[in-house]
Amino acid sequence: MAVVNLFLKGKFKWANLVKPDKFGNWKIVLYPDNEGLDKIRELQAKGLKNVIGKDDDGYYVTFRRPENKKVAGELRGFTPPLVLREDGSVCTDLVGNGSDGYVKIEVYDYKPPIGQPAKAARLVSVRVDNLVPYTKDSFDKDQTKMVSGLPDQKPMF
Repeated sequence: MAVVNLFLKGKFKWANLVKPDKFGNWKIVLYPDNEGLDKIRELQAKGLKNVIGKDDDGYYVTFRRPENKKVAGELRGFTPPLVLREDGSVCTDLVGNGSDGYVKIEVYDYKPPIGQPAKAARLVSVRVDNLVPYTKDSFDKDQTKMVSGLPDQKPMF
């Protein structure tokens, strides 16, 4: 199988699309709609190694894009994923939890050092249809309850 591009719709969490994380990956957690979840399960049946997790918000999958990776013995660099708005313009805002839209991934075959050939999915780009801007103090309702009143306390010293 050659590289296949796939578009998955859903809600986003933990979008790290501006700068790579400490492991050198841009990433996003996608809570796919039912159609997307079915596509991911079909790919898993064909060898996709991405894991589907589940939490209080539903089923989710993490997609990554490395800064660089060894391919056929050579180090290959990757550009950051492109992030667009629904109208096609570039989105320069940080994407907060609860935003939704589409994730474009590329699915490709690979041969791990040990074991059977498998499939992998790499994050390519993101289209944000409903942006929930990220702010340092943006908490979900449980987190808001946890920190309630704390910022109002007087300093100890």
